[in-house]
Amino acid sequence: MSPKLFNLLLVIIPVALYYGYIDPMYNGTPGLVWTFEKNIPTLKSENVQYINAISQVDLIQKTANDLNRDYKAIDPKIIEKVNNLLPKSIDPIKLRNDIVSIASKSGVALSNLNIDLDQGTQTYKISFNMKARYSLFKTFMANYEKSTRMFILTGMKISHIEASNTTEKDIEDNQDKLTISVTSKVYFKK
Repeated sequence: MSPKLFNLLLVIIPVALYYGYIDPMYNGTPGLVWTFEKNIPTLKSENVQYINAISQVDLIQKTANDLNRDYKAIDPKIIEKVNNLLPKSIDPIKLRNDIVSIASKSGVALSNLNIDLDQGTQTYKISFNMKARYSLFKTFMANYEKSTRMFILTGMKISHIEASNTTEKDIEDNQDKLTISVTSKVYFKK
């Protein structure tokens, strides 16, 4: 081999190695033979991210253990109340019994109690009527509000009961009697 060719190869081979292999490896540009998926600085930053994630595993495991311990320490009665507020499903018969129970506890009688399922919004629409004095109605609404089930009031119509006979005793007896129509709804999880 001639010295001129040898000198020329000494210059061309390092330049070809630099532009064909080393530079693409660092910059992520296409090389002469193949293209690297990621450049070295990107790989170094991903390595740092992985190291940080691995170093956080102990902290995350400790936090998960603490949360699990705290969850197990919750009184089962409280969990039952929370599940009653927004249950996975609702039995319409139990829902009807809950409403009737609230009414009987309050001393009022309900009529036209309807419970309809609305599949689109995952709710039960509830409607009923009652005839009661204002004080009993107030007691009923307080018990309805304190129920462990989350009833959302959507409408209410209140009117006085008209006396059929116009004697003073009938007017006095019906003075604070009301006819009340209530509509509400109860949500449940999908």
